[in-house]
This record gives sequence, C-alpha cells and structure tokens, in this order.
Amino acid sequence: MTPGRIVPSGDSRTRKDGLRPDYVLFIRQNVPIAVVEAKAEYTHPAKGLQKALLYTEMLGVKFAYSTNGKGIVEHDFITGMERTLGAFPTPDELWRRLKGTYQFTTEKEDADSLTAYWQEAGGK
Repeated sequence: MTPGRIVPSGDSRTRKDGLRPDYVLFIRQNVPIAVVEAKAEYTHPAKGLQKALLYTEMLGVKFAYSTNGKGIVEHDFITGMERTLGAFPTPDELWRRLKGTYQFTTEKEDADSLTAYWQEAGGK
C-alpha cells in the first residue's frame, strides 16, 4: 500500500486514501510476479486492467490481470500483448515466461535465480 496523495486546501492539507492492489501474486516469498484487479461479476473483465497496469508498473512486475470472476484479461509487459484467458496461468508457466527474459550464463545461476539473498541455494 502506498501513502495517499496530499491535497492542499487553503492553509491546510488532507491526505487521500493510498493505493492498494486487490491481489499480488508471488512466485516465491517476497518475489512478486503479477497483479490481479478484481471487479464485480456484472462488469466487463477488462474494466480493472488500467488500474492493474498502474500497480504492475509500481511493483516492477511483468504480468497484469483483471477479472470479474467469469472472464480474465491479461496484459503481458514482456510481449506487450493483451489477451482474454479462460483460466489464470500457473506459477510455473508465469516463471517460464519471465525466465525467458533473463540471460543466465550457467545452470547454477538458473537454479539459484529464485533463492532469496539470505538463503543458501538448496533451501538451507
């Protein structure tokens, strides 16, 4: 959540509500991979996509989704494509798509890519 913007009014000022995405999807602890904006069932699934794009850029992730519970719209920042989906991609599928943008020089770098800086590779 972000602090809200400050709005001046004469000699005083007020702080508006902060921004908070509906859902942030994580591939590993503290590694966000996507943002999901949820909308009412009677609205178009793409109605929340602009808001999801804003949060996606703020968090530095590559996948934005908007859904009304029946339909799903995805924006992929890697390809720049927007499409309608029948189901959310799995975490492994998202990681494969994201991993393709990295250039690991060794298999060890690939294996260690999701290991947190305070962890030893292998989960110890």
